[in-house]
Amino acid sequence: MVIVLLATQAEAQLPVFNSVTSNTGTPIKYDKFELNINLTATYANAYDYGDIRVWCIFSAPSGRKDTVDGFFMQNYTLN
Repeated sequence: MVIVLLATQAEAQLPVFNSVTSNTGTPIKYDKFELNINLTATYANAYDYGDIRVWCIFSAPSGRKDTVDGFFMQNYTLN
């Protein structure tokens, strides 16, 4: 598995992965797989793919590669 991050703002410094931890064990076909990525990066809007993109490339035992987009999420409480 390879995780790729692209920050596209011209003035942005290169992103730094501080840590990557898995919320699940070994990825299972068609099952949910989550990673927590702690990173240092400069971007205006975490939901704008024009500002920042994160994706993961999964390699199957057969050698086939699939790319899956990541997304930003944080815990919240509705009031």
